[in-house]
Amino acid sequence: MTIARILALSLAALALLLAACGGDDDDDGDAPAGTAPAAVEVTADDDGDDPTNDNGDVISEACTLLTTDEISSALGGNVGEGAPGLPINPAASACQWTSTDSTVSLFIEVLSEGGRDWFENVQPGRETEPVEGIGDEATFDTIGVLEVIQGDVMVTVQPILPLSEVDDRQAAISLAELVLQRVN
Repeated sequence: MTIARILALSLAALALLLAACGGDDDDDGDAPAGTAPAAVEVTADDDGDDPTNDNGDVISEACTLLTTDEISSALGGNVGEGAPGLPINPAASACQWTSTDSTVSLFIEVLSEGGRDWFENVQPGRETEPVEGIGDEATFDTIGVLEVIQGDVMVTVQPILPLSEVDDRQAAISLAELVLQRVN
């Protein structure tokens, strides 16, 4: 389980870095103003099963929990809108944001039911360090992933800050705190 989890997280990080190298030709380079997450309109698509934004684009519910301004401030670089990410747990919602200049990115995953079981089954055998003062229990691992459990909700936050002087641990904690306030 440990090797599979590390491989999955490494692949997620690689996907984020590759996405950062790409970019949208329609992107003007300006980060959106960022509205309060509660103001994000999420409706079902034509099939009634996937959340969509006002443009009808399918989005991940995790993408509605943080604003681009909040992320940009925490990471020290302007990020574009979030895009659905590939969650480690298939029952989770995931989102990834990449900076407009491809220097920082963020991946979050939210498991709103069954998070405690997942957390307890994934942790054994992994090299992690406890993090005090957030959630019921939290750990930070050697590849920069913060996992927080609060009640039955699990939040995973992985900032990728390769050339930044921002403390990735503190950035992850501050963003996880915001997510936990909004999912509970």
